[in-house]
Amino acid sequence: MKNGLFAFVSLIGIGSSPPAYADMPENVLDASSVTAIAISGNASSVHLTTLSGSPYTASIGSRRSGWFSGWYSSWFFSDCRTGGEMRVDKGTLYIDVAPSPWMDLSDCTVEISANVPNGNSVSIVQMATLAKLNGDFSSVTIASNAGDVALDGHATSVAVKGEAIKARIELDRIEKNENIDFDVRALDVYLGFGQNVPISYTIAAEKSFVDSSLSDTPGSKPAISIKGSYVRATMR
Repeated sequence: MKNGLFAFVSLIGIGSSPPAYADMPENVLDASSVTAIAISGNASSVHLTTLSGSPYTASIGSRRSGWFSGWYSSWFFSDCRTGGEMRVDKGTLYIDVAPSPWMDLSDCTVEISANVPNGNSVSIVQMATLAKLNGDFSSVTIASNAGDVALDGHATSVAVKGEAIKARIELDRIEKNENIDFDVRALDVYLGFGQNVPISYTIAAEKSFVDSSLSDTPGSKPAISIKGSYVRATMR
């Protein structure tokens, strides 16, 4: 099942490390006043952090990648533009990623990076996404046809919806108010909470494989809800 479910994620090129060409200068914004992040549009690679010792900034850039990248860059003069818009409005950082021209034989991978204050809410609505979150967030909401999602830190609420999603969520602390929800047709998820943490979970799937070292304790939080057609879930 694993080889087939996430083939689409590999094909879009957001999780691989092919040669990169024609890097574009990044657009950088001050993110010190940001309290929410909203990312939409086409596929991108997203890395969000909440490091207090580093400047609070947000940037967007792109690099040419894929099988045609070297040949394309040698023969054509068109650059690899991000086609994205980034702005801060009333405390919300908005980033919209435009699709690449269909005639472009070499993929332009859009890369988004932001370091923001603790407690930001995050919303990502994209066709495909590679999202890596490190830090302390209030809520994380992701809707994507195909995605690879990782959270290392904490969020009170996590909600993921999509077609084919691989996810890894590891909470560095438990406040007993966490809710984690997945509504994904094909899901491969690892959830890490720590030893002897009381959790409650419900899994509704046509076919599922669940490996949990933590027993289901009704009414406890973190509370996990998983719905899908094909689910593999590991909880530790």
